[in-house]
Amino acid sequence: GGALAYLVFTLTMSHSMAAMAMMTLPAVAPLVAGEYQVDASLVGYHISVVSLGLIISLVSVGNLSRRVGAARAAQFGHGLVAVGTLLTLLPSIGFLLPGALVIGIGFGLLAPAASALLVRFSPPQRRNLMFSIQQTSVPMGGVLSALVGPAIALHLGWRAAALVALVMLGVAILLLQAGRRRWDADRDPRQAILAPRLLDGLTANWREPRLRALSLTGLAFCWAQFCVATFTVVVCVVALDLSLVTAGLVLMTVQLTNAAGRMVAGWVADRIGSAVRVMSWVAWAMFGTSIVFLSLGPSWALPMVFGLFTVLGVVSGAWAG
Repeated sequence: GGALAYLVFTLTMSHSMAAMAMMTLPAVAPLVAGEYQVDASLVGYHISVVSLGLIISLVSVGNLSRRVGAARAAQFGHGLVAVGTLLTLLPSIGFLLPGALVIGIGFGLLAPAASALLVRFSPPQRRNLMFSIQQTSVPMGGVLSALVGPAIALHLGWRAAALVALVMLGVAILLLQAGRRRWDADRDPRQAILAPRLLDGLTANWREPRLRALSLTGLAFCWAQFCVATFTVVVCVVALDLSLVTAGLVLMTVQLTNAAGRMVAGWVADRIGSAVRVMSWVAWAMFGTSIVFLSLGPSWALPMVFGLFTVLGVVSGAWAG
């Protein structure tokens, strides 16, 4: 009904706004690198530290949703992403990595909170589709950063693009507040915020063969997805000699097809009743596309570049659906 539609809309839009903030710096990496006189490829360290923050968040404060409610936990996450974004705006390269760490910690709160709400309120027969729609939030955030970031950065500077992301994070917090009373009705103030034994989840996964295989598979898919999202602009500007705006359009294409791939994969998984089989198909498609990508160079015509990145967007993101 309408309540479920608003929940999915809010989770998707708010998560996409946080993803926009997280991906703004990779979208304008050549300009940031130019200001600080470093190589643009070093943006990989930024996303690595973001990922470290994600891990810290997931293994240490996984109980936060149960303690304060999933919607409130998501609001805390958006607040931390905003703080991290503010740190990156300070006029020193030394603040970029601390800012990335705080962004990662905040972003890590969002997926568990969204999952808790979708499990509670989604009908079982439509759950894969609901999760798939919500999972489009990350590529949608990438689309926003690709559209807004380079255009604003060229005219007003890259910090102006980050300020737009900050405004969107404020909107996300307000969207969550509207439904928080109902969504957080199951919160338990007696729950500890910090996990008592931080590595219990990791060791439990490692001891169970199927969970271990699934975790390692997710690690490989995440690695591919983050590489594509992080380095698309850098590759287009540095290796292919495209303009920043054109590189932003390529990144937008990647993120749009990424979102489409997630929804299609979720729908197919529901239809055939096997998410594992769909993930296997996606893995083979990613492997083949990566081999073709090795031949990419400045001699490629622009339509061919867009075509390859379109396929890359689909196969690098479909697994999450």
